[in-house]
Amino acid sequence: MRRPDQGLPGIFGHSGTLPRRTVMRYPTPFLCLALLAGPSLTAQSTWTLQQCADRAVEKNLAVRAAELDRDIAGQDLRAANFGFLPDLNAAATHGYNWGQAIDRYTNTFATDRTRTNNFWLNSSWDLFRGLRQHQVKKRSELDVQAADEAVEAARVDVLTQVVARFMDMLSTRETIRATEQQAARTREQITFTEALVEAGRLPRVDLLDLQAQLAREELDVVTNENQYDRARLQMTQLLQLTPQEAATFDIAAPTLAAVQPSDPDADMVAMVERVLATHPAYQNAQLQVESAERSIEITRTQLLPSLSFNATVATGYSGRDIVTVGDPIIGEPTQIGFTEGGENVYTPNIQYETETRDFGDQLDRNLNYS
Repeated sequence: MRRPDQGLPGIFGHSGTLPRRTVMRYPTPFLCLALLAGPSLTAQSTWTLQQCADRAVEKNLAVRAAELDRDIAGQDLRAANFGFLPDLNAAATHGYNWGQAIDRYTNTFATDRTRTNNFWLNSSWDLFRGLRQHQVKKRSELDVQAADEAVEAARVDVLTQVVARFMDMLSTRETIRATEQQAARTREQITFTEALVEAGRLPRVDLLDLQAQLAREELDVVTNENQYDRARLQMTQLLQLTPQEAATFDIAAPTLAAVQPSDPDADMVAMVERVLATHPAYQNAQLQVESAERSIEITRTQLLPSLSFNATVATGYSGRDIVTVGDPIIGEPTQIGFTEGGENVYTPNIQYETETRDFGDQLDRNLNYS
């Protein structure tokens, strides 16, 4: 907490009155150390109102969140524009089967390990859905506009807080200067009154009244300093300053040339109407209402019939698709029985060399459309 004797510059550049203090003497080494450390300990980082506003808008989390919401709304609008185009989906699988199962491409039982591959391509296009996609696009456009207004509303809110904290610091600092000057004048009156009391010119009660008045004024100085420190802390938090920046933070009072007061050019009703028509927060609320109305229209489109186009292409590969290779190999016939006359009955013994059908050939043979 600052002490009343530190002094503060006023709002228009006046410096505060420094009360007389007792000078303490230190050994020479300590004095040199104090002189070396002095600039780093007392250097102040002075910020103008514009600098405070720029820093607060840059670092404020509410503004950042609003900007992220705006980016999301922009992506939603982009998705709504792509919604007018047909979609396209593709899939591919690669697997192995162990045990008995029916192979889907050869329609035979597989009892050993079988490799399968499936490929699928699908596209669908909504030709008519009650103008649903048009309503979705309009709602997304409104959401983008509402997000833009939300960003501006967040910035206006932050700037309002910055101006309020800045004015709190200026007014409190000026109040501290005024109370310090008043306390200094009271001290002078006490010195003058003490001389008159000792001379018997005034009663002692007058001196006691002045001493009580000085105590109240010094209390006012401390109270105002506490209020200034509180406003300064709120400002540093609003600006998201680092501990090093907050330790040296101070504000620069505007000069008289920068302050140009003017009379209001509208009454209260006109001012309220202007705020309702131009303030981004109210614009954001109105756009959100319109977006909600579009959502109702989107729901109503479900009551209308729809017309869509769908196309699918699929094919696959199976390790059970076997083909013969070359000429058959005829072996010795195998006896399977005999007739009533005692003649033997034989069956031919024909063997084939086989291999799995080529991958590309299977894809062509198994290709199907729908």
